Amino acid sequence: MKKPIDQRVKTTMEQFEALHAANAKTRSTSKTVTVSKEALTNILMDHSMMVGELEGR
Repeated sequence: MKKPIDQRVKTTMEQFEALHAANAKTRSTSKTVTVSKEALTNILMDHSMMVGELEGR
């Protein structure tokens, strides 16, 4: 597995780009998109960490 963008960030650049690509190739009328569970988990953990920082936790 490739290294994350930064030590504090769980999502690798490869995962980040794959998530964007999956979203871009999905039709605008679709309500779902299929992505890697690991990539989704990592980006959710990154988002939670970011929100915690912004809220001063």
